[in-house]
Amino acid sequence: MAPDAGTRGVIETLPGSLPMSVVPDDVNPEFVAVSCISGLHSLTDADFIGDALWKDLYALTGLPRTFSTAKAIETAWNDVSSIRKPFDFTFTPGTAEVVRKTPKLSWVEGRFTFSTKSCPASFCSGMVSLVPDGGDTWKIWILRTILERLEGHPDVDVPNPQTPIINWEANEFDCLVVGAGQCGLSTAGRLQSLGVNYLLIDKNDNIGDNWLLRYDSMKLHTVRAYAHLPFERTFPGDSYPELLSKYDLAKCYKLWADKLGINVWLSSQLVSGSWDKDQKKWNLVLRRRDGETRILVRHLVLATGAGGQTPVVPTFPGRENFRGLVLHSVDYKSASQWKGKSAVVVGSANTAHDVCDDMVEAGLSSVTMVQRGQTFILPFEYYQQGKSVRLIHRSCNFKYRVY
Repeated sequence: MAPDAGTRGVIETLPGSLPMSVVPDDVNPEFVAVSCISGLHSLTDADFIGDALWKDLYALTGLPRTFSTAKAIETAWNDVSSIRKPFDFTFTPGTAEVVRKTPKLSWVEGRFTFSTKSCPASFCSGMVSLVPDGGDTWKIWILRTILERLEGHPDVDVPNPQTPIINWEANEFDCLVVGAGQCGLSTAGRLQSLGVNYLLIDKNDNIGDNWLLRYDSMKLHTVRAYAHLPFERTFPGDSYPELLSKYDLAKCYKLWADKLGINVWLSSQLVSGSWDKDQKKWNLVLRRRDGETRILVRHLVLATGAGGQTPVVPTFPGRENFRGLVLHSVDYKSASQWKGKSAVVVGSANTAHDVCDDMVEAGLSSVTMVQRGQTFILPFEYYQQGKSVRLIHRSCNFKYRVY
């Protein structure tokens, strides 16, 4: 189903566009990629198509930044390069490929690495997407640069397993991470690799409960490559389906945390806090089973999700006159007890479709979905088309913009 006019209107305001280009069948993608990457030390606007994009993740700008148009990219690239001093741009063997989406939409992609000389010196990676510009000329459509590690510091990609010892008396940490879902666990694992004194807390009793406590039929609507935790393939393909169930997620996230000895306080919530400008630390109050306790931290990371588990229920006139059951999806478990009844589901995102499917399978006499407008659909097949698992995992920050 196509997006409605409102959605199309938003998309059309975003910078960049899909280049209508055809990569010849006999092109050597590695030669094209290497030729471009070898010239990254001296980029000009002539190296880009007019509405090109550059996405930087901390590598050169120190922030997540996106620049659009060839001239703007040239200016920004030269400005930050004079400070960060990037060098040694090197093609990563085996990463060049021709990506073909339609007969008139194709490009060449390749990955590379580079370093910076500024303080702190760093090691970075990147990806470039190139389109033909007539003859043997190629231009950059999308450039991505990513900070991988700071030189002289531990590597965040190398696990640092610890013997799990929970110290309930500890009251000062470098960093507190709130929420032990995928992002919270990943952050904790990276901090542990860096040797940072951190604490991870979660309100639930077990790692994985943020999935287990949801409705019975819950499963991911994205491929498992998007659910991996750092350092490994958390869900190997020979053991787990492409669409993971909540039981798969909970089991493997707990196994991962146990294997690394993640420092986590379960059944613990952040109640309140204040910033001490003199100490430059957060003074936080946590509620645990044994009561409240205070801790001091230099950094605070909130990894509590996007808010989907916080019910937002609209007010409908005359609702008090309705004699049937009304509940938010956060309280939904299954439809097995409603066989033969009629149901209305308000909303059309992933959970709504799961609930409707449950109701049909449970034998309800009528199931109606109500939605405000047309729903934009990203087909499941697009997640895998033309991409290896490794490249899906490494390019997920950019994938949605491409499609």
